[in-house]
Amino acid sequence: VRIDELGWSVYGDSYEDGVVVAKEEGYRFPFLYDGDTQTTTIAYGAQATPHAFLLDKERVIRYTGRLDDMKRKPGKPKKNYIAEAIDSVLKGEAPDPATTRAVGCSTKWKSKRSMVAKFNEQWKAQEVTLADMDVEEAAKVRKNASGNLRLINFWSTTCAPCLQEFPDLVQNYRRYQTRPFDFISISLDIPESRDRALTFLTKQQASLSKFTKPSLEEEKRESNNYIYTGTNPDKLAEAIDPKWSGALPYSILINADGDIIYRHEGEIDPLELRRAIIKEFDKQL
Repeated sequence: VRIDELGWSVYGDSYEDGVVVAKEEGYRFPFLYDGDTQTTTIAYGAQATPHAFLLDKERVIRYTGRLDDMKRKPGKPKKNYIAEAIDSVLKGEAPDPATTRAVGCSTKWKSKRSMVAKFNEQWKAQEVTLADMDVEEAAKVRKNASGNLRLINFWSTTCAPCLQEFPDLVQNYRRYQTRPFDFISISLDIPESRDRALTFLTKQQASLSKFTKPSLEEEKRESNNYIYTGTNPDKLAEAIDPKWSGALPYSILINADGDIIYRHEGEIDPLELRRAIIKEFDKQL
């Protein structure tokens, strides 16, 4: 699965993520994983996610297709195909309909691995830039004229937790890049350490997505990565978030209206951050 294919979810397609979902949702049925071999998926003929198959006690498929009427907006479905099919089979009747079109994301077949590898190599080849940030530029970033959901992270190469969490921040940016989402990093390294900061950013592949580029150009900014060149960090805090204590790392989420909706001091919990991102995106549906 390409990481940007997960842009509508908090979770991924891995077994580990599936276990977390099962616990959170309180599943009271077996959760089976076939991602490594895909033999079961092929045997059933699954085409999309989700794709339901209802078997009777003789293990004959009696219904196959989507779960419900697939409303495009949050809310309860008007028609629950799988529940009605179960009721019919329990009554000894044939489900009507017995087949519906399984609408959803395509199955991530193993044959797509080369496509994913190519996608990752293309990202890796992109140029990583680092621009200077003064107080005026900081105010511009804080204003968020793009109207996107904006994640800002304060970090430094001298801060071990900063370096530890940074790969997750980049992965989140890549994950949500096709949605109205920006990621801006601000290094608190001294200007003389610019090369060291840029080397780290390059190693982390903290480049700019082509989907974010239009908003950057609209705001007349040079980069998605900055190094603060001022002498007083208090000025930076006042320009972006006066509640920042100065401790690193520090991350905030700014919504389309320019309001800070999430703050976190210290190393982020990637799952918690993704929940905050998806919660805000869901409000836009």
